[in-house]
Amino acid sequence: MSQNNTKLLIITGILILFFIGVISDVNAANHGSPEWLKLDPPIEVSDEGFRGVMWCTPHRDISWKMRGTTIHPRFLRVDEDYTVFGITAKYITYTMRNTILYGVRIDIEGADNVSKAIQAARREYPPIDDIEKVNDRESRWSTKSTHVWVTLPEEKNGIGQIYLWGRDRKFPDDSRTPVYHAVPLAFSGTHKQYKPRQYVIYKASSPIIIDGHITEKAWQDAKWTEAFEDAQSPYCPLPWKMTRAKILYDDDNMYFAARLQEENVWGHLTKRDTIAYYDNDFEIFLDPTADAVNYFEYEMNCLNMMFDMWHENDNYRNALANGSYDAPGLRSAVQVQGTLNYHYDTDEGWTVEIKIPFKDMQSHNQDMTKPKRGDMWRMNFSRVQYMHIYNQLFPYLYTSSCEDWVWASTFVGDLHIPEMWGKAVFSDLYAGSVLDEELENAYPILDPPKPPNRRKNDMVRFPACTITLGPDPTDPVHSPAHIVNVPEFEMDRYEVTVKEYCEFLNEEGNSKHYDERMALPELCGIIEDTPGKYHVYPGRENFPAVFVSHDDAMAYAESRGKTLPTEAMWERAARGLSGRIYPWGNDPVGPSRANYDFFYGGSLPVGSFPDGATPEGIYDLCGNVKEWTDSRFYGYPGGADYKHWFNFPFFAPPYPQKNWNWVNRGGGWTTQEKHMAAGYRDSQAAQNAGFRCVRIKSQVFVPLFNGKDLTGWTGNTTGYVPEEGGRLVCYPDRGKGNLYTEDEFEDFVLRFEFKLTPGANNGLGIRAPLEGDAAYVGMELQIIDNSADQYKDLQPYQYHGSIYGVVPARRGFMSPVGEWNYQEVTVRGPQIKVVLNGETIVDANIDEASKYGTMDGKDHPGLKRTKGHIGFLGHGSRLEFRNIMIKKLK
Repeated sequence: MSQNNTKLLIITGILILFFIGVISDVNAANHGSPEWLKLDPPIEVSDEGFRGVMWCTPHRDISWKMRGTTIHPRFLRVDEDYTVFGITAKYITYTMRNTILYGVRIDIEGADNVSKAIQAARREYPPIDDIEKVNDRESRWSTKSTHVWVTLPEEKNGIGQIYLWGRDRKFPDDSRTPVYHAVPLAFSGTHKQYKPRQYVIYKASSPIIIDGHITEKAWQDAKWTEAFEDAQSPYCPLPWKMTRAKILYDDDNMYFAARLQEENVWGHLTKRDTIAYYDNDFEIFLDPTADAVNYFEYEMNCLNMMFDMWHENDNYRNALANGSYDAPGLRSAVQVQGTLNYHYDTDEGWTVEIKIPFKDMQSHNQDMTKPKRGDMWRMNFSRVQYMHIYNQLFPYLYTSSCEDWVWASTFVGDLHIPEMWGKAVFSDLYAGSVLDEELENAYPILDPPKPPNRRKNDMVRFPACTITLGPDPTDPVHSPAHIVNVPEFEMDRYEVTVKEYCEFLNEEGNSKHYDERMALPELCGIIEDTPGKYHVYPGRENFPAVFVSHDDAMAYAESRGKTLPTEAMWERAARGLSGRIYPWGNDPVGPSRANYDFFYGGSLPVGSFPDGATPEGIYDLCGNVKEWTDSRFYGYPGGADYKHWFNFPFFAPPYPQKNWNWVNRGGGWTTQEKHMAAGYRDSQAAQNAGFRCVRIKSQVFVPLFNGKDLTGWTGNTTGYVPEEGGRLVCYPDRGKGNLYTEDEFEDFVLRFEFKLTPGANNGLGIRAPLEGDAAYVGMELQIIDNSADQYKDLQPYQYHGSIYGVVPARRGFMSPVGEWNYQEVTVRGPQIKVVLNGETIVDANIDEASKYGTMDGKDHPGLKRTKGHIGFLGHGSRLEFRNIMIKKLK
C-alpha cells in the first residue's frame, strides 16, 4: 500500500517502535504489560441514557439484571418495569453494540397511549433543536447525547414506538433513523422461505494487478456482492458500516476484492499467520468441494498481514485449523482511503485485493478440480469489527465481543458452518459481457410437496442384531466401518412435531426446555403466552420442532417413557441390515425424496416425502431436520485420533480440551448433498435441530444389589453386610476399604437410598479403577452428614453430593439423620447430575469445571476416564443403603 503523508509516516514510525517492543506477540499482553500500556481502554459513558443507565455503559457494569438472548445483540431486562413515560409498554428491547449499551426500543399499544408517552418523552429528553416531522406518523429530535425517534401506530389500537439511542463518536456512522435497533422477537420473524445468497463468478475481462486499488477494467466489469449482513441475520439489526466484495477467476487463479467503510482505519499486526481477527479484519472462506471437508480460510488486516489456514473438516467434527498451511502463490494488497492509525480525523475506509492460485488449494484438497461452467463452491466472507475507543493510542475494546458481518448469514453467529455459506457458481463468460441468465437464476426454491393427510403414530420395531456401523463417507479416517451389536428397540415413524413439543412444554415444570427462537414462525412456531403457557402458530402444527437442545430432546423423550436413539440404532433404521446408502436404498438423493440443500427454503411437515421413507415406513431419516442421538462425537473404534491443529505462533501446549458434542444424524433442510448419505455423522445443529425417539426393550432399571448377598460385587465384602429388608450396611469395624461392582459402567443412571448415622462419612465412586484413591483416580461423590459439628469447616467441594475436589453441591435438601434419603446420579459423558430428594444439587460438565484446574488444586486424572467401577467408599462410618438400581445409557 502507498501513503505519502507526513503525518502517517511519523505515526507509523512511532507505532512500529512501540509495538515491536511491547506486543509483537499479541498474547504477551495476557502475561502482564507496562502500566502505561492499556490494551483495554476505559470507556467514557454518555451523560444521558435510559433509566439512569448511560449510553456506552458496558454490559458488565449495567446495574439491571439483564438476560442476553440467543439472538445477538438483543437484550432483555429480567426484572423489567414496563411502566415507562407514564404508560405500560408492551415490549422493551435493548440493543448492545460490542457489549456496550447503544439504545432501547419501546413498543406501546394504542394511539392514545403512544401520544401520551411521546409527550412525556419530550419532557424527559427535551430537544435542543426543532422537532422534525418526518411524515404523518413519524417524528424525530435530538438532545445533547440522545437521538429520539417516535412512530404513531397506523391504527387506533395498533402499536407505536419510541426509540432512544446514544449520540457518541463510537457510533459515528449511525443513521438518523433507528435502523440499527434490535426488534422484539414477536416482530422479527421473516415469514419467508430462506434462500442463501448466490453469486455468479465470471472470468476476468483483463489482467489484474494486485495493488489494492481495484480500479482496473476487470474489477469495473465485476459486480459487487450484496452488502454484508450480521452473522445472525435476518434476526439482527443491520451492520452500521458498508462492506461488499467482488470475485473473478481465470485459468489459474481466484481473485477477490473488497471495500470496507471505516472512519478510523487502525491495525497493529504485521507478522504473517498471526491471528488476524485480533485486529479488525477481512476474511475469506472457501469450500471448493462443497462438502465441509478440506476447506480454506484467509484473513487479513489493514496492514496487509495475511493469515491463511486449512481446515480438515468443520469445527463441530473436532478438526481445527491448520495454520501451518501457506499458499505460496497467494498475493494480496491493501489501500487505505484516509490516514492509517490516526484517530483525530475521519477516514473513508480500506480496500483489499487477493489472488489465490488453484494449485495452492489443490495441494490440500485432492478432490478439487479447476472450475468449469456450472461448478458450485460454498463460499463466505467475514468482516470482524471491534469497538473503537478514541482516548487511547490502542483503540480496541478487547474485552468486548466483536461484531461479525458476513456475506451469507449462518443464523447462529458461528462462521464455521459451511452448509450455510453462499453458493458461488462459475460461468465461462467474461465479466462485463453478457449475463449468464441460466446461472444467475440457478438454485430456485421449489414448490413444496403436498403434506400428508394423515399419519400413523405407532413405532416401528427392530429386533436385536449385529450391523456394520459406518464408515462416514466424508471422514473414514476417524470414523471407519466396524461391527456393533444393537439391542431390540422401537423407533418413532416421524420426527417430533411442533404440536407434540408444545404439549410437552405446557406440562408443569417443562418451560425451561423452551428456546425463545422457537417463536419464529418460519422456523418453528411455538409462541409463549406467559411463562409455562404456549400455543402453536397456526399452520405449524405438523412441522418438526427445532431449536431443541440435546437436553431438551432427552427430557421430552423421558417424559414419554422413551429415550433418544444411539448412533447404532439410528443407522440400523436408516441403512437396514444390508447397509444401503440412503434410507430408501441406493438410488441417488433428490428433492423428490428429501428436503435438503435449501430446495424448499425451510423445514416441511413430517412425512412429506413418502418416496424417501425406509422399507419399514420411517419418514424423513434423510433431510428436513437433523436428529439428535444419545451418542457423543467420539472417533469410531479403529479410527485415527482427532488432533489439534494449533500450528499458530501464539498457541502452545497444553491445548484446550476437545468439546465432545452430541452426534446428530440425517441432515436437515440446509445440508449439502454430499452429507445426505445415512453414514454421515454431524454434531452441529441450531435452527434445524430436531429429534425422534426410541423405546429400548431393556430400558428399565435393574438391581445392582440383589438385597440378599454380594453377588456382582468385589473389594471390601466383609465391611459391607447385606441385612434384613434389602439393606446394605457399612460396618467400619468389620473390614476396611471400598466395595466395588465387578462390572464397569460408562454412562448410566444410578438410584439408591441411604440413611446416615450422626457424623457419617462415605462416598460414591464412579468410573473408578479397583486400585488407588477413587476421589482422584476415578470420581467420588460425597455421602456425608453435613450437619455434624465436626464438619463445620468443610470446603464447598466436600459437602454431600459434591464431586470431591472439583464441583460443589447445593446444600439444604438432606433428610434428618436417621431418615432415608433418595438420590439419583446421572452420568453422561462429562456431564454429572445429582438429584437429592427431588432437588438437583449438582449438574456440571467436569471438562468445563476443571478446564482451569480443580477447586482443591490437585490432579484428578480420573476425570478423563470414560468408564469404570461403581463403588461405596468406606471412610470409617456406619450407614445403610437400599434399593440400589441402575440403568445403562449406552
